[in-house]
Amino acid sequence: MDPLPLTDRTRLTRLPTLQSTDRAALHDVLDAGLVAHVAGIVDGAPVVLPVAYARDGDRLLLHGSTGGGLLRRAAAAAPLSVAVTVLDGLVFARSLYDSSMNYRSAVVFGRAEAVGDGDAKLRAMRVLSERLMPGRWAEVRPPTKRNASSGTLLSVPATSAA
Repeated sequence: MDPLPLTDRTRLTRLPTLQSTDRAALHDVLDAGLVAHVAGIVDGAPVVLPVAYARDGDRLLLHGSTGGGLLRRAAAAAPLSVAVTVLDGLVFARSLYDSSMNYRSAVVFGRAEAVGDGDAKLRAMRVLSERLMPGRWAEVRPPTKRNASSGTLLSVPATSAA
C-alpha cells in the first residue's frame, strides 16, 4: 500500500517522530473511532460538528442532517477537515504536569461530494449502518425513499491525511 503523501498541510510540526504515513495505520484509527468531527468555514467563522461516519475503502462516508449549513457547504465542495480521535488510556503521573493521554488520531483534508440517490446511497447507508451497528441492517425494514432523502451522506477521499 502506498504511503500517505507528506505536504505542508499534513506534515506534523510538533513531535514529528510520532507521525505515520502508513495507510494501514490511518485505516486502523478510522476503523476504531465512532464519531468524526467535521470542520469548515460557515459565514466566515469556523464550525466543528460531530457526525457519524464509516470508512469505505479510501473514502469516508459522513452522515448528518440535510438542514446543517456546514454539511450543505461541504456537499457543494467547500474545503473541510475531518478529525477522528481514539482515546486508548489516561496516564496518571505523580504530578498533574506529567499526566497525559494516550491516543491515536487522524485528520483528513479534502472536499466532499454528496453520495448520489438510489443504489449508491443505499449501499453507503448500509456501510455506515454495518460499521456502527453490525448486523442491524438485516434485522430492520429497508429504508424508504423518504428515509434515504432525510439525511445527508457525503463522501470524502481519505487520501490527504495526517
